[in-house]
Formats: sequence, structure tokens, C-alpha cells
Amino acid sequence: MELKTFADVVKLQQEFSSRLADRLKALPRTASATADAMIAEKRARLEHEIAARNDVQRAKVEAVNRLDGEIERHTQTIVQLEREILDYDKAIDAGRNDSEGPSTEKPSGPTTC
Repeated sequence: MELKTFADVVKLQQEFSSRLADRLKALPRTASATADAMIAEKRARLEHEIAARNDVQRAKVEAVNRLDGEIERHTQTIVQLEREILDYDKAIDAGRNDSEGPSTEKPSGPTTC
């Protein structure tokens, strides 16, 4: 557009003002759309984080259960070994008492040398 008169300048200024007003009217809708997109993104991230937390909690429960099972197996083995040791100790003590019993008694009667 060629500016020859002051009226041309005023007309051009009005066109720019009109365009600027249209763009300013569009901004709140764009900001709203941007806010909606941001909220949607945050919701998607929230869902992802909740799912990740649930996965970790499930893994924790599985790990604890597995370790509890190992503890229980070790405890059973310990109890069994303690019983076996006690049984062996009793058997050894009984064997000592049997072998020591007659040999520790002094013969009653004359001894011949």
C-alpha cells in the first residue's frame, strides 16, 4: 500500500489496530488451550507416576515375601540342626556314661598283682 495522504496513514493505522485487536482476542483462547494442554499433560504424567509407584510397591511386596520365605527356610534348618546337635550330644553323653560306668567302679574283692 502506498501512503500518499494523511488519510492513507490513518487507514493503515486502523487496519493494524484492528488486526492487533483480533490477535489479542485470540490470545485468551490460545492461553486457555495451552492451559488445557498443560493440565492434560500433568494428568498423563500423574497417571504414569501412579502406575510406576504401584509397580514399585508390587515389587517391594514380592521381594519381602521372597526374603520372608528365605528367612523361614533358614530358621527351619537352624531348628533342625540344633535338634540334631542335641541328639548327638545326648548320644555321646549316654555312650560316655555307659563306658565310664563299669570302669570307674572299683572291684570289690582282693586284687592280685
